Amino acid sequence: MKKTLAELQLERALLIERIAAERTVLARQLAPFQRAAETSDKVSAFVARITAYVREHPLTMAAALGLLALLKPRSSLRWAQRGFMLWRSWRVLRAWQPVGLLQKLRRFL
Repeated sequence: MKKTLAELQLERALLIERIAAERTVLARQLAPFQRAAETSDKVSAFVARITAYVREHPLTMAAALGLLALLKPRSSLRWAQRGFMLWRSWRVLRAWQPVGLLQKLRRFL
């Protein structure tokens, strides 16, 4: 059974209208995820800026850490221990995980 051109155009218009409605609903449903993604992008960019600054100014960061260690030695020692444990955990994870998963994690971070 052949459809006339008018029927095809009407069907096409109805489909386009339905697609637009579905896109609107989908955009509304994904709004919380969009906000979370934007927040994570901002945090990631902030961490990248800090990392770049530390790499460009190692002496400034060493002086700041030294001053902190002089002013609050007990607190500094605790944070150094935490950092060391985090570094060791990262090394164990890196040695234990398959290469593909580690590369995905690096791209994420």
